[in-house]
Amino acid sequence: VGKKYLETTYHGIIYPIIYDQLDDFDMVSSIDHFEHRLTGPEGEVYQTNHFGDHAYSFVPTWGMQCGSNMQPFATKAYSKLGMADSAIKPLEFIAKRVCGEYQRGSWPETANEKRFAYFSPSAAVWAQEMIESIFGINMDLIANKTFISPCIPENWGKAELKLPNIHVIYERKDGRLAAKIKVENDTEKVFRILLPPYENIKAIVNGREAKVSTRTRCGFFEASFDMGNEKEFKVEIEYA
Repeated sequence: VGKKYLETTYHGIIYPIIYDQLDDFDMVSSIDHFEHRLTGPEGEVYQTNHFGDHAYSFVPTWGMQCGSNMQPFATKAYSKLGMADSAIKPLEFIAKRVCGEYQRGSWPETANEKRFAYFSPSAAVWAQEMIESIFGINMDLIANKTFISPCIPENWGKAELKLPNIHVIYERKDGRLAAKIKVENDTEKVFRILLPPYENIKAIVNGREAKVSTRTRCGFFEASFDMGNEKEFKVEIEYA
C-alpha cells in the first residue's frame, strides 16, 4: 500500500503477553497478529515475517527461521489467554521432527534442517511448557503457592502427567472437567482456569463446594478457587 510499518520479531509480540505487560485487549490483538502472520500451516512459529519465503529447511539463522527453541514460548503465550488448541500446536510441530525418521530423537536448532544435534535449550523448554503451560503446574515457593491452571485441548478426553512428587490427571466427561491432583508439598494450592464466558459455575474439591472467583477478561472468563494445603485433591468443575 506504499507505507512502511515497523514489524517486530516474535519476541516483541509474545514476551509482553507472557510477562503481563499489556492489558487484555492488547494481548488478544497481539496474539491474533501472531497467529495469522508469524504462524505456518502446522501451527509452527517463525522468528519474523521479514521474508516472503520461509526457507527453514536449510537456513538455521536467518530472520525467518522456524526454530525448535521458540515453539514452547509460543505455547506459553497462547496458554496465558486460554487458547488451548493453539497452544499445543507448536509443541506438536517440533515433536514430530524430533521423533521423525531423520532426527530420531535428536533436537535440531531449526525445524527441518538435515543435521543431527542435541540442542539442549529446546529440549528443556519443550518439557517446561508441557508441564507449566499445557498441564498448568506452576510453583511459587516464595509465596508458598502452587497454581494448577490446565490448558488442555478440546479433543483431549483425558491427559495425565506424572513427575517426581507430582501426579495430575485431567478428564472431560458428561460436560464436566474432572481432575485428580497430587502435589507432595505443603504449599497452598490454587486452581485457575480460563473458560468461555459462562453464567454459572460450580467447583467441588474433595467433596466440598469451593468458592469460585470469576474475573471477566477479553473474550473469556478466568475462574479461580483456593483448595487448601493438602497433598491430594479430586476436583470437578461444571459451568454453563
